Amino acid sequence: MDQKAVNKIDLIEELGIRHGMGRAKAKKAVDAILGGIVGAIREGQRVEIRNFGVFATRKQSPRLFRNPKTGEKIQKEATRKIYFCMGKQMFDVVNKPRGNHERN
Repeated sequence: MDQKAVNKIDLIEELGIRHGMGRAKAKKAVDAILGGIVGAIREGQRVEIRNFGVFATRKQSPRLFRNPKTGEKIQKEATRKIYFCMGKQMFDVVNKPRGNHERN
């Protein structure tokens, strides 16, 4: 499965094309959206985008690891992990048979 990943520049270009805006304006819009998502997650809030999905964090407990080379035990502090849960509409689009997918 050799697919190109969609990156931030691709999103900016797509937004500019679809809404007839210049690259600078589209970049500001994408930065504002991504910044809002990151800021909310940083504050511990869930970000719910209807028909798309939910971004949230989960606590990961402190754990003890072992260095395979030296055998030394290493304590890892508790952290927060980000997860994404697809909305139903996103799930349906992702799981449609290939060829039936329309890009809106």
